[in-house]
Amino acid sequence: MPTIYHPRNGVSGVGYTTTNTIVTVDWTAMHLWQRDGRPIRSFAVPEYMSGWAVGQGAAFAPAGGNAATLFDTVSGKEIGQLRHDGPIRAITRSWPKFDRFATYSFDDQTVRIWDTSGKRRAVLKHPSGILTGTFGTDGSFLTIAEDSHVRIWSSSGRLREEFQVPGEVASCLWSPKGDRLLTSHDEARTLRLWTAKGKEVGTLAERSLPAQAWGFTWQGDEILTASGSTVRLWDKDGRSTKVIEHPDRVGMGMFLCDRDGFVTGCDDGLVRHWDLEGKLLAVMDGHKGIGITCADFTDDGAFLATGADDGTVRIWPLKRDDLSRIARDRVSRDFTPAERERFAALLAK
Repeated sequence: MPTIYHPRNGVSGVGYTTTNTIVTVDWTAMHLWQRDGRPIRSFAVPEYMSGWAVGQGAAFAPAGGNAATLFDTVSGKEIGQLRHDGPIRAITRSWPKFDRFATYSFDDQTVRIWDTSGKRRAVLKHPSGILTGTFGTDGSFLTIAEDSHVRIWSSSGRLREEFQVPGEVASCLWSPKGDRLLTSHDEARTLRLWTAKGKEVGTLAERSLPAQAWGFTWQGDEILTASGSTVRLWDKDGRSTKVIEHPDRVGMGMFLCDRDGFVTGCDDGLVRHWDLEGKLLAVMDGHKGIGITCADFTDDGAFLATGADDGTVRIWPLKRDDLSRIARDRVSRDFTPAERERFAALLAK
């Protein structure tokens, strides 16, 4: 499968924009590639980026800058500037449609919602600086501000719900069904789970090591957390259901679409694919024994892209037909009946 060799050391982010185009990020540039590794365009910034996001288009903001650059991920052409009255703290995208971007600034105390043409759709004004925010699946937006208030806004910018959580929140995740909120505290050493009305359900992780990764399934009924070399699965009420140990620190962990399980990236350089019961399905070996930092998959769940500190992005097939085709290509002959039966049984597991 193709390998993208990054022009700088280390890959800090990767995202599919279509099945055939990929965006990669290091600390000072965003790069657009075809899936076979051919470059389309690079956008360099003089300083570190404060935020970036990929949807039906891509956007990035230089650290300390009041504007984010929005560009088309098919042609590579710049679409416009997403402007604030203060430095942009971060950028996020809507999902599952990927047709909106949100930029937020701590200094001007606003979240601004934009469509993929660069037109501003809403301004969410807050009484204090905004710490973090995320889209809901219905186009709504959830914010957490310096006053420790969680606010849920409609897609048109109307305040729909408000409640307070204790302590400073570093980041948050909203479940696809909108019924659970996961917040990180104390440099991600504590993860708290809430209902959408502000009732605390429980504490998912509270240990000396911070959580490096966490996320909901697309159905919102399970949660994954990774801390140190341990990956845990939880139900939506905060009960631990599975503990999976790795040989080294886990830097990446994410659920795949539908019920295709989840993947983890370990500092031993291996990507592991698991089913939802925690059974190991496949080990993907290609990164050079170094930390895996990020991952994304195509909308149809057919391909996974992983980025690592070795400066490469590697593309992995996840579907049965692609795996069968690659196996046939590598043996350079047709399978025997016994091999067909054995291979089909392995893929069915």
